[in-house]
Amino acid sequence: MSQPPSSDLPPDSSLETKLHSIAQFLRQADHLDPEAQQALAEIVDELSKALRSVPVSSEEAKSLADSTALLVRAVHQKHDQGLVAAAQERMRLAITRVENQAPFVAQIAGRLLDTLASLGI
Repeated sequence: MSQPPSSDLPPDSSLETKLHSIAQFLRQADHLDPEAQQALAEIVDELSKALRSVPVSSEEAKSLADSTALLVRAVHQKHDQGLVAAAQERMRLAITRVENQAPFVAQIAGRLLDTLASLGI
């Protein structure tokens, strides 16, 4: 039997490692159905690849990765809708900050929010 996933993601890891950890966490999130787990994890993996391939400042990329991690934690603790709403707003702000430099990255991050919304989150 596997261990339940921890909601503690690596705090000071590289962006790629952090986003990979988030994707793995989503793949093991037993409160989501398998299709949702896979869809969300694939978006986070795609976001990781996109951040590596476009010129986004390290501060803005870190903000987007941190916002993604916060949102995933909030979804995991979905009993607190206020926390989820605050995390979604922080994610929207992070997307806005990278939108001019990397519209493709912003689009992928926006898909994460859209997918969560389609799941009723």
